Amino acid sequence: MLQLHEFEALILTDANCLATYYPDKNVRLAKLAKTTKKQFNSPEEVNRLTPPSRRITDFVPQFKLPFGVSAVRDLGIERIRG
Repeated sequence: MLQLHEFEALILTDANCLATYYPDKNVRLAKLAKTTKKQFNSPEEVNRLTPPSRRITDFVPQFKLPFGVSAVRDLGIERIRG
């Protein structure tokens, strides 16, 4: 197993990575990033309360996984490993 929970947990390493794909959601993504960082030590911990995909769509209802895959690629492994 490579990761404990949904792929979208990787996006929550820094939700601002989605800004390129949802530029009209910059403020909401910044809030999501700040909230996630404040509440959790690791994006993997998010799943114990709310699935990561649900948390993202609460802030960006238009979220689609293909953009998430690209956003994680943009983040890079070093930032994800943090």
